[in-house]
Amino acid sequence: MQVQELASAIDPHLTADLRGKGASVIELWRAAAHGRVDGTVEAAAQFQRPSGRMKLPQNVCLVLTADEVVAFKFNPRNLTHPLEVTPRQVGKELERWPRSAVRVTAVDPKGMTSKATFEIEGAEQGMRCPPLAKNPAAAAVIVALGGSLDGSPS
Repeated sequence: MQVQELASAIDPHLTADLRGKGASVIELWRAAAHGRVDGTVEAAAQFQRPSGRMKLPQNVCLVLTADEVVAFKFNPRNLTHPLEVTPRQVGKELERWPRSAVRVTAVDPKGMTSKATFEIEGAEQGMRCPPLAKNPAAAAVIVALGGSLDGSPS
């Protein structure tokens, strides 16, 4: 999906003060991940792995290209996170999967953190992030991977 398509898809789910600003946040995250992967970065965002079988650190940045989903170590220390990110926050590469092997199967956007269930190569992995209504980058990644932001099953 193109940035404007993602921004249009997430805009109705953002808080009033962020509506119309999703594209600029998506672009900031794309720029932070630029040059870290082959091809064009479609979307990128930080997620936390609360538990599960994945051998990833707690904070990861998922970067989407047309062909792959790439996980990088992520340093969330930024007072304006998740609306702003710097390239230095995106750390070393951890894992790569074919884009077709990763999808979002469930989303719970309510509460202090939003939760998403990712299916990665057939295994489910729960992740969380700052509330999607205030987190255009994570909302874009979820939508790009087939998730629904209204909480209905994907």
